[in-house]
Amino acid sequence: MKISSTVQPTGITTFDVVLKGGIPVGSTILVAGQSGAGKTMFCTHWLFAGMQQFNEKGLYISLTEPIAKLLHHQSKASYFSQSDLDNQNVIFADLRTVLEHENLDEGPIAKGDIERIIKHIADMVIENGVKRVVIDSITALCYRLDQVDIIRHFIFSLGTTLAYLDATVLLTSEVQGEKNSVFGTEEFICDGIFRFGYNNSNQRVFQVVKLRGHEYDTDQIKFMITQDGIKLYPTPHEKCEETRSENRCSFGITGIDDMTHGGFAEGSAVAISGPTGAGKTVLALHAAAAALKNASTVLFLSFDQSKQTLTQMAAAFGFDFSVPNFHVVSPPVDERYIDAHIFLLKEAVDKGGVNTIVIDSLTALQYHYGTDEVLSALKKLVAYCKNAGVSLIVTNTLGSFLQNSTEKVLDCSAIVDTTLLLRFVEIDNTLRTGLMVQKMRFSEHEKRMMELLITQHGALITNGFSEYDSVMSGKATRASKSAIEKLHSLFLEEFGVQGDQLFIEQQAIGTTQENVLAFMSTLRESGVVDEDQYGRMSTAVQKLYG
Repeated sequence: MKISSTVQPTGITTFDVVLKGGIPVGSTILVAGQSGAGKTMFCTHWLFAGMQQFNEKGLYISLTEPIAKLLHHQSKASYFSQSDLDNQNVIFADLRTVLEHENLDEGPIAKGDIERIIKHIADMVIENGVKRVVIDSITALCYRLDQVDIIRHFIFSLGTTLAYLDATVLLTSEVQGEKNSVFGTEEFICDGIFRFGYNNSNQRVFQVVKLRGHEYDTDQIKFMITQDGIKLYPTPHEKCEETRSENRCSFGITGIDDMTHGGFAEGSAVAISGPTGAGKTVLALHAAAAALKNASTVLFLSFDQSKQTLTQMAAAFGFDFSVPNFHVVSPPVDERYIDAHIFLLKEAVDKGGVNTIVIDSLTALQYHYGTDEVLSALKKLVAYCKNAGVSLIVTNTLGSFLQNSTEKVLDCSAIVDTTLLLRFVEIDNTLRTGLMVQKMRFSEHEKRMMELLITQHGALITNGFSEYDSVMSGKATRASKSAIEKLHSLFLEEFGVQGDQLFIEQQAIGTTQENVLAFMSTLRESGVVDEDQYGRMSTAVQKLYG
């Protein structure tokens, strides 16, 4: 059988990705699957794509469905072209007509009759200059051939004849279960096997079982049937190259950058985990704003918030997300396979420009797809992003209020490089939010839990727990009175209700004697405090610090 070393693209982008370019010219491919799996749609799309993109004429020979009914169903697809039908660029023929022409419309077909059928098909290929042929289905024809040796002879002779005409052939095979053919011989004679079916979760999957003389992806790949044809969602599975970038990316919050000694490594994966309402999305928005400020292109995949809501939240903090290098995608979770979401991100990176991805949140995916499937997809995405040099930030819900949730927790800390952990802390019957760097690969980081404050100007990190013990337990107890607590008391005594806010700002700057005196000087110059207040505070601070 003559199979060219030339690869013929299918013209269907995602299939050509999986097939690493397409199908070798002159191949005979068995397209196997149960009824309704997508075989006919793939075959017709392949024919029309061949004509529309490569000027390769196609021939569809049907034995299982009337041509008029077949065309009625296919006419709804976006790739369908009536003009290609009218101009005989894509020809639909009924094999029963061919058999009637050869007086073979009834009873078993003998071995001696096979050459007449093949010659008739070959004549149609030659007369119309056809390069792509579909026979739907080989199963129906094999029932007429009756004997295994006749089936083997027919497929081999058909493939050989059309290969010498540089025509590629797809033979559909109606099967159930794990089988690729009904008679068990078709799959051994064909050069390749494309399998359409369902996985254990009843999701549609496609797999290249074999393809002689050509490299291909062996994974089971999820797909959806759409008006535009079959859409495959191949996910990245390349080996993760553990490289460390010396470049640091800011979290957009000075306090967190200090805790991480300059931010996270460019091209690494970061998880922001914590209970609902702790501020995960706010931190993600800060990181996105910092990336935009650094001229990065950001893709924000949001399952929890609409683009309008995110833009409004960002605007409240002074971030302008109306810039062209910020893209928000809010796809419905329940209308896609998880692989579709990953493929969307990969496409955005491959098209160029996107170098920071934010996913908010993994928990939304977990509720729909389950923990194991989300973690598996995340591993693939992290590996892909690392190899592409793309920074990845994900948010993830862990626990509920002060106690862990009884639901199965999606712990992604082993997959990512850096984990920021948020948790609620109860102090004097008031709920406050703590933040700590749980892990950070290849870098030193702050080990203490700091306090996260969400103000009208954005997020702020303070050392608000410095006067408490057992903060990480969730229920803090007051420690012995410290210099920080005494300083806080000075602020309250001197400035009254304004003292708390000024003390928070002081903590963000630092609470050394030099920092406090400099802050007082700034407040005096800006008119926030008068000369008497400045004098009393300066004296008290100097006395406090000795």
